[in-house]
Amino acid sequence: MLLSVGSVFGAQNATSGYINPDFRSETAAESDAGSVKNGTNGITARIQADLESVKSKINGAVKSLQEAVALNQAQRASSVSNVATQIRALASSDLGDGSALVKETDKLIGKMRAQISQGRMLSADPKEDARDSYAQGLLTLEPELGRLIDRRTSIARVRIELLRQAAALESRAKAIAWLEDADQMKVASKALEEALSEALAFAGRIDALIGKGTKLAID
Repeated sequence: MLLSVGSVFGAQNATSGYINPDFRSETAAESDAGSVKNGTNGITARIQADLESVKSKINGAVKSLQEAVALNQAQRASSVSNVATQIRALASSDLGDGSALVKETDKLIGKMRAQISQGRMLSADPKEDARDSYAQGLLTLEPELGRLIDRRTSIARVRIELLRQAAALESRAKAIAWLEDADQMKVASKALEEALSEALAFAGRIDALIGKGTKLAID
């Protein structure tokens, strides 16, 4: 018996409109995992770029202090104070809790935590036919969250180091200013050299924090 073209297409349309609800759940779980992974990769790249930018700015500030020492500038205290101000500004603006990058990172961490909590609940629900899909999604989401939290911690660690060094240089600048006011120029010059040595060591620590040893690898 021959079927008409219309009846064949009618039969195809009748079945093509049906979507297995389990397939919908599995697809949604995979989509959520994929979107979060893309989100973490994007923020990871931005965190690394921001940290590299901070490192570059610190190197520039320390270089200016090197030049001040080499030229034995009269304004020794202000040279050290300026570097301290630049370092403190980096801590508050580039890596501060109010910066756009940190806010976005914290927002994504909160979203992932909520998704993982929901996924754990659904993967353990015997009434959920697609619970295996949630369990599979958690295998990706949980490590991603852990890595993102590590990167967020790296920002905080670098920021603390910046603030600590800014305070130390501010203290040295104050001492140098007192020495200059007391006309103790030789001692002031020596104090400036010590400030430079401390700044160079600080730049090395920042390079170690941000560099290859603890580089925030992009997955």
